[in-house]
Amino acid sequence: MPFLINGYDRLVNTAIAPAIVYIYDGLSEDNFQKVNKNINLILEKYKNLYEEKIKYFNIFCWQSDNSLMLDIWKFYENHEDNSSGYLADCDVYKETEIFK
Repeated sequence: MPFLINGYDRLVNTAIAPAIVYIYDGLSEDNFQKVNKNINLILEKYKNLYEEKIKYFNIFCWQSDNSLMLDIWKFYENHEDNSSGYLADCDVYKETEIFK
């Protein structure tokens, strides 16, 4: 899956839900293949937990101290109040591990 550089975005269909992937300026070209691999590995972890609940992802890819960082926002239907839109939460990954 090719990614666009310099802040452009890309719509990606994952096994779970559609994802919009944003690539930040300054992410080295060497990391683009790694981005794709890491996203697929991470989303595979979500598959069993969230397969029917997640409606879409926003994924932000950036670099910190030569490590690939991914902010993965998950958007769910709001079952409590349908007038306020989707519910969301975010996990931040350093490479393929949760960053705390």
